[in-house]
Amino acid sequence: MMNNVVAHIESHCLKHSIKLTSLRKLIILLLSEQNQPITAYELLAKLNEQSKDKNYNIMSIYRVLDFLCQNELIHRIHTTNCYTICCHPEKHICQLFICKNCGTKIEQHDEQLDQTLQKLAQKSAFAISQHTIELFGLCHKCLSFAI
Repeated sequence: MMNNVVAHIESHCLKHSIKLTSLRKLIILLLSEQNQPITAYELLAKLNEQSKDKNYNIMSIYRVLDFLCQNELIHRIHTTNCYTICCHPEKHICQLFICKNCGTKIEQHDEQLDQTLQKLAQKSAFAISQHTIELFGLCHKCLSFAI
């Protein structure tokens, strides 16, 4: 399934003339393999562990993460300062459901919610620039253990 997400992102980038360098592709691939959001330092450790001939530094990772966030290819979870892959970069609003117990992320896209937020923004003469809503709770697996 994750290869489908990476292929979808690569197709989206091609369609929108977003350049994916080898490091950007590698970070997208690593993020797509994660079950839960990870920090930049965790990502750096994974990259350096996999790479035999190159040692990456944290500033390079942050530059790539910023680029990927700006192009809405990944999400930055602001409350935990972690990063996760965006499953549908063509969508303009995402609701991220994050399990407080196991860290699993579920991405949803509700067009009705997007329209409601756009209407509220117009009423307030406000232009929305970021479109991620973070919701924390328990996933179905952890919820079944809690019962």
